[in-house]
Amino acid sequence: MVSFFTVQGILFYVLAALHILPAELFFLVSALLGLVYGSALVLYPVATGDFFGIKYLSENYSYVFTGWGIGGLLFPSAGGYIADLTGGYDLALILSGTFSIAGALMCLYLKKRLALYLQ
Repeated sequence: MVSFFTVQGILFYVLAALHILPAELFFLVSALLGLVYGSALVLYPVATGDFFGIKYLSENYSYVFTGWGIGGLLFPSAGGYIADLTGGYDLALILSGTFSIAGALMCLYLKKRLALYLQ
């Protein structure tokens, strides 16, 4: 998950800088971002099972999946609102990249905490 969040963050930063690059790169980076985002569908159930155990995996993952859906409803609107305020999506993409990198750092921290807990 660390690599997933890191690559996703980098791709968000690249998208923010694409106004000076050719349009073909926009489509390539957008496709890569979609592929990386889709990989979360495989990673999140495994991470949920690792952190909370598999006894109640279906119940716990339903909360994770519901949170993912709520984020999918709220954050595109927030990105549009930021674009309306600033005149472009650059700030929204930079914030998304920053939050993705923060997610990678949290995964590293939680990995250490989980290793200590399992000892």
